[in-house]
Amino acid sequence: MELLKNLCRVASPSGEEYHMYNYLNGYLTQYGYTWKQKPRSYKAGMLNDSMVWVFGKPRTAMLVHMDTVGFMVRYNHELITLGSPATIEAAKLTGYDRHGKIDATLSTRHPQYNLAYTAFRPIEPGTSLTFRHYFADDGETIQANNLDNRLGIWLALRMAEIMEDGIIVFTTGEEINQSNAGYLCTQIFLEYTVAQFLIADVSWVSTGIHMGQGAIISRADTAIPRKPFFDKIVEIAKKSQSHYQIEIENLGSTDGKTLARTGYPFNWCYVGMPVNNIHGPVEQCHKIDIFSMFYLYASLFNKL
Repeated sequence: MELLKNLCRVASPSGEEYHMYNYLNGYLTQYGYTWKQKPRSYKAGMLNDSMVWVFGKPRTAMLVHMDTVGFMVRYNHELITLGSPATIEAAKLTGYDRHGKIDATLSTRHPQYNLAYTAFRPIEPGTSLTFRHYFADDGETIQANNLDNRLGIWLALRMAEIMEDGIIVFTTGEEINQSNAGYLCTQIFLEYTVAQFLIADVSWVSTGIHMGQGAIISRADTAIPRKPFFDKIVEIAKKSQSHYQIEIENLGSTDGKTLARTGYPFNWCYVGMPVNNIHGPVEQCHKIDIFSMFYLYASLFNKL
C-alpha cells in the first residue's frame, strides 16, 4: 500500500490538480518502461492538468478524477468550501501560500463566520487548504485522507502495469461539478471511436453497501447508465467470480453524469468501491474491496 500512501500525500484540491498531474508525469517516466505496454499520451501538455494514456487498440476507457475536496481562504479568517468536505470542529488543515507552509485548524464555532480557520499567522486570501495527511494500515482496512479519489488513481496505475488495450483518463473538477470528462471523452470518441467508459471512483457506505463485501457496480445515483451496459458489466462480474455489490441511490454523482449530458452515444457505468467517512479528515476503506475492484477492472478490460 505504499503507492496509495504516496498518492494520499499529494494535495490537489479542485483547481489545483496540477500537483497530481506532475506526480503522475513523474511516475510514468519512472515506471512506464516496466509496464506490459508503455502508453501513448494523447495531446500531451494540451489538456491543461488532465492526462489521457492510450494503450494498444482501445475498446474501453476508465475515468479517474484527480481533485479532492478542501477549503479556500476568503477574507480575514473565513473559509469557503471546495466541493463538500466534512466540516468537523478542530479538523487539521494544511496548505501553502507565498509565505510558506501552513498548518491550520478548522473552526465551526466562529462568532462571525460559519467556517473559519485558526493559525499562527494570517493566510493569504485565495489559498486552498486540505485535510492534513494521515495514513494507517491495520491489516484489514486503510484509514487515510483523500481516499476519494486516490483509490481510483491507485487502481489506474495498477491497471496501467498490465493493460494491453484501453485508455486511462485523468479528469479534473469533479468535486465542484466542473468536470472536463465530457470534453475528454468526446475527443476520445472522435479519435478512437471508443464509446465505453468505466468510472473509477468511491461512494459511501449505506443501507445496501458495506465495506468488505466487494466492488460497487452502480445502477443509479442522480444519473442512470443504460441498462444493457450495466447488465453486461454485472454478467462479466458474475462469470469472473468477482465480489461485487449493486448500488442504487437517488443522490450523489460521478463523472458519469457529465458524460450523460454530452449528447454522444456513450455507454458508461460507475464501478468503484465503498468508503466510510467520505470527504472527512480520515476516510476508511477495506482491502478486500480494493483488490475486488482491481480484479473486476482487469476482467472488464479483457471482456468488454
